[in-house]
Order: sequence, then structure tokens, then C-alpha cells
Amino acid sequence: MRQSTGSPPDPALFARGLASYAESDLLCYRAESPDDLVARQAQIWDPLLDWARGRYDVQIEVATGILHRAQPAATLTRLGTAIAARDAFALAALSPIVTIGGSLIAALALAEGAASAEQVWDAVTLDEEYQAERWGRDPLAAAGIEARRRDFDAGVRFLALGQAADEADHPTLA
Repeated sequence: MRQSTGSPPDPALFARGLASYAESDLLCYRAESPDDLVARQAQIWDPLLDWARGRYDVQIEVATGILHRAQPAATLTRLGTAIAARDAFALAALSPIVTIGGSLIAALALAEGAASAEQVWDAVTLDEEYQAERWGRDPLAAAGIEARRRDFDAGVRFLALGQAADEADHPTLA
């Protein structure tokens, strides 16, 4: 059996990679039309953004269309600090949730109990679901979504196990 001669993974470096999703978080990019999609994005995404604004005392810029809109430096710093505060196991659990969904904010809301896994999944797949409802489901796209859902759910389970272990190690006094 071959022994690793490299350094152990660096959680801070890993956290910075996840934190970079705050620069272009899915929830910050809205459709211009049709009106029902615009309304659905606001209904599902705005509560997550409002939670992050209140929880981290940040300003979040929302753009219409696909052109990049920079987030304030203080926002990126605070969200980066929030993800960097996680241990290596939580970072590993959050990685598929962030990368599959494209939203650091939604993943943090899940990790902190502000949103359920189902709410986060619905938020990060809203555009795809809308397109499928409108144009029909493509079998190849559906298979891809199912595979992403399995990986997302694995991250959610790992996150829950880590949180349960943390609670067992540090029970609160009633």
C-alpha cells in the first residue's frame, strides 16, 4: 500500500474555493422575463437573500440578466468568514451543496437551519424546473438532475451527521 507523502488538505484553501461562489451566487441573477418566472424567483430566492442580509449584516446586489454584478467587498468577506469557520467535515459536506446548486447563500441557510434541504433544492433547481414545466422534460437532462440530486442529498446527509456528532460532543444544558 502506498503512503501519501503530500501535505494534508488545507481546509482554509478549500473554504476559499467555496467562498468564491459568493461572487456570483445563483440567487443574485434574475430573469428579465417571463413574468411568472420572475415572480417565482422572487418568491423562492428573496427569503434566502433576506435571511443572509440579516444573519450576516451584508448588502447583496441582485442583477437582472447574466452580466456579472460585483458584490460589495464586505459582503464577500463576511460570507467567506462564515464558510471558513466550518470544520473540514462541514466543508466537505457543504461542497456538493454549494457546487451543485451554485449558491453559497442557500448552502449556509441549510447549514444553519434557516432552510430545509428541500427548500434549498427547489431554490437551486428553480430555473431548470421552470424550463421543464414549460417545454417538457428531456430524458438526458432529467438523468443529470437525478445524479446531481443524489450527490446533493449525500452532502445533506453528511452535513446532518456532522451536526449530530457536534451536538453529541457538546450537548446544551436544558
